[in-house]
Amino acid sequence: MRKLILAAAAMAAIASGVQADDRQRMDDLATCLSFSFVKNGLDGVKDVPADLVPGIMAIKDEFLFEASVNGLDDNAAQTLVVERLQEQNKIKEINGLQEVVSRYLPLCRKVGESLSQP
Repeated sequence: MRKLILAAAAMAAIASGVQADDRQRMDDLATCLSFSFVKNGLDGVKDVPADLVPGIMAIKDEFLFEASVNGLDDNAAQTLVVERLQEQNKIKEINGLQEVVSRYLPLCRKVGESLSQP
């Protein structure tokens, strides 16, 4: 009985760790989706340049998948991205675009690399 309880506790700890990884991945994707808009001066009104569409769509699709895995509905997922947009636009307003780039580009490169792996 004790072994069964220990095994159940171990499985719960593993599941909790996986869930934390999923949440971090979702947050990273939201950050990078926002970064792609802020860095490229996209305001939601202008058309997205054709060369940016594949990358933005890959991030968006993966983000929506992770959001659903983490139990976010469409409104909550959209709110998360908007919060990241507001945060990055505030940094841009106060410290300039270079500050946004230096803060988020390393993370977004890692995210991009992870998306390009099979």
